[in-house]
Amino acid sequence: DIYGYAPQRVNSLHHQCVGELGKGLVIEARSHIDRVAEAIRHTAHPFVMGVQWHPEFHINPQEATQGVLDSGPLMMAFLKAALRRAGRVRRLTEGMSRVRERAFELGGR
Repeated sequence: DIYGYAPQRVNSLHHQCVGELGKGLVIEARSHIDRVAEAIRHTAHPFVMGVQWHPEFHINPQEATQGVLDSGPLMMAFLKAALRRAGRVRRLTEGMSRVRERAFELGGR
C-alpha cells in the first residue's frame, strides 16, 4: 500500500530475478515488459519486502515528474518500520533488565 496500484517506472536493469517464491512470499509488482517480479513481500511479517531496483538511487521527488518512481515513500516506510522495531527491542531489553534487577534483589535476601 506504499504506492497503490498505479503503474510506476523504476530502474529495471538486472541480470537476475526471482525464479520461485519462498513460503509466505507474494509478488507485489511486475515488469510490464517481461512480467519479471519487481517487488515481493512476506505475508506473515510486518515489514519484509524485496525490490529488484535500487530505491536509494531514486529519492528525488523531481524524478517523479520525469516518470521515474520516487523511492522516498519506500525509504520512509523502511525507516519507520526500523524505528518501531528498535522501540520494541529497547522496551524488551529494558524489561529484561528490570526482571534481572528484581531477581537479584530477591536472591540477595
